[in-house]
Parts: sequence; structure tokens; C-alpha cells
Amino acid sequence: MGSLRGRSQPVRDDARLFLERLRAKGVRVLFFEEPTLPHGFWKYAALADTAANAAASMCEAFHSLLDSTADRPAP
Repeated sequence: MGSLRGRSQPVRDDARLFLERLRAKGVRVLFFEEPTLPHGFWKYAALADTAANAAASMCEAFHSLLDSTADRPAP
């Protein structure tokens, strides 16, 4: 499970609570917060280095997560 959001995310507090609940249930959670970026910053990745770097970091983390679970059998 992953969450990437800008600091001005409208449901920021709800997202944090949801992530805490998932972690409490043993779900591996990747969490990224980009304090200088607005909600929906993905659409600016082609225009702003900060947005592009944030998107790349999240993609790398998801890739690593998928690689780490590739050898585990499906439930």
C-alpha cells in the first residue's frame, strides 16, 4: 500500500489515520509527504523538477516493494 501526497492534500488527516490503521493490522505501508507541493502535483512532473523528483522517488519505492514481494506466494 502506498500514499504519496502534497502537503495541501484535502484529506491529509484522514489519510494519516488510515495509514496508521493499516500499519496496526500489519500492512506494509509506504508513505510520502511532499510539504512543498500542492494536491495533484503529479500533473506538474513534466514542468517542475520538484514534482518530477517526488514522482520518481515514489515510483522507485513502489518498484522496490513489488520486487520484494515477487517471490512470495499469493494468499
